[in-house]
Amino acid sequence: MAEKVKLVSRCIDAIAFIVCKESQFCMPGRGDSVNESAVSSAVYHSKPVVDWWAEDLTVLRIDIFQRVLIAMMARGFKQYALGPVLMLYAQKSLRGLELFGKGRKKIEPRQEHEKRVVLETIVSLLPKEKNAMSVSFLSMLLRAAKTLETTVACQLDLEKRMGMQLAQAVLDDLLIPSYSFTGDTLFDVDTVQRIMSNYLEYETEGSRLLYNAEDEYVSSPPTDMERVGKLMENYLAEIATDRNVSVSKFIGIAELVPEQSRATEDGMYRAVDIYLKAHPALSDMERKKVCSMMDCQKLSREACAHAAQNDRLPVQTVVQVLLL
Repeated sequence: MAEKVKLVSRCIDAIAFIVCKESQFCMPGRGDSVNESAVSSAVYHSKPVVDWWAEDLTVLRIDIFQRVLIAMMARGFKQYALGPVLMLYAQKSLRGLELFGKGRKKIEPRQEHEKRVVLETIVSLLPKEKNAMSVSFLSMLLRAAKTLETTVACQLDLEKRMGMQLAQAVLDDLLIPSYSFTGDTLFDVDTVQRIMSNYLEYETEGSRLLYNAEDEYVSSPPTDMERVGKLMENYLAEIATDRNVSVSKFIGIAELVPEQSRATEDGMYRAVDIYLKAHPALSDMERKKVCSMMDCQKLSREACAHAAQNDRLPVQTVVQVLLL
């Protein structure tokens, strides 16, 4: 009956009208252009603001919540400003999930389905702008997506978003538990490999646009790349202790760490040494493959001194170090 007289639609439109009237993020006119880089910078450098209406919207059923946000955007509310309310709704709706431990916490099938629908809807509403959402929040959503077994498209979307913002990530953001069968790796290495690939693809695409007015190439600041390189070296060192991480998985991640992001090879050497120590049964050929991931010429004096006496390294690698 309510739908027949369009009562729900009228209520949704009224809510959207009130929110847009009060909000600084509502700009009339659908043709208004937004400078994405300016928006990205503004969003990243400002703390999320939860307006008075956000808390009220979190009590709505997910389909009504979605319709309200769509109505708000139709009235000119900028999508990049939806971050705080989406975060608040997600945190309230996804309570009860075990996102940081090994294995899944059992929940009722009906409840699991409801949470899956909520999560997939929230991901579909996420702002497209880079840095509109924090990496830690995206990581939380990705953990939930894997726990609830959402669609592949939903998970890949989150992985792509994390890849775009990998320079802002910390190690904990990447330590996503593996929810596969018993005996698999402790952390989801394949997911992180795809996130890193997304980052490199994004950087490659971005570098094609870095030209000034005279069509001269302008190199991007090295700080982000160096930060990502250090992050991935720390990730390698973290997963290296897992005896279920195969040589191919370890090398697969190591190969993605750009050489230009590493001023020295000390971080890579540390990860390699930890891996060799945790996997003493490797063949000589496998140890050579693992050690090929580092450039001995870029080792610091301290690292060289350690490597020269390291009996876990293949003889060829030790000789290489001694010849420096």
